[in-house]
Amino acid sequence: MKGCKKVLTLVLKIIAALVLTTILVLTNLEIIVSNKNYFDTQYQRYNVYDNLSIDREQLLGGTHHLISYLKGRQDNLDILVNIESDTVKLFNPKEILHLEDVRVLFEQGYRLRFFSILILAVLLILIYRLTGKDRVSFIKSIRHISLYPLVLIGILAAAFISDFNRFFTYFHLIFFTNDLWILNPQTDRLIVMYPEGFFMDTALLILGLFLIEIIAISVLSTVFIKRRSK
Repeated sequence: MKGCKKVLTLVLKIIAALVLTTILVLTNLEIIVSNKNYFDTQYQRYNVYDNLSIDREQLLGGTHHLISYLKGRQDNLDILVNIESDTVKLFNPKEILHLEDVRVLFEQGYRLRFFSILILAVLLILIYRLTGKDRVSFIKSIRHISLYPLVLIGILAAAFISDFNRFFTYFHLIFFTNDLWILNPQTDRLIVMYPEGFFMDTALLILGLFLIEIIAISVLSTVFIKRRSK
């Protein structure tokens, strides 16, 4: 019976680790895309302002509109910008269709995070009961949950660095049912604004933040355990 309880606790901790990973990754993504300065830095890094010949404030304003749209706070992508004294739409019909698909992913991501939080809460309650409601044992389980994803993070980081293009392509093939994501830098501004390097930087930043977060959870758990053990 005791052995079964240990196995069940281990299984629950592994599931909780995966759920925690989902929550933190999606939260980190939202933090990053909500940061106007991040886009400004990336636009400068990849010479987007010069390549598009769009004023910095206009493009950042258009970016804010875009992010609001992806989060469901805007109903359309009617973004106008001035290019060489002409007023034009920032995105063409093909790009707008693709961004509609991206918006669906954002909506699904929000729902996934919400249910993941609920699932994690239930898992933690079950683990707490399985540890006999002992606080030290429970916090040790929290530490385990925070450390399990390190292997996954290492694998993902290695995949990103070794061949991000392949990962990027597979991501689109899995999550999109059309080829609207295949853009042309000669006709589509979206790919100029967000080249592959932008997504690689963002992915690595998400993983970096995640690493900091799980280390923080682990350290706090360890401190609590040491204090309770004295």
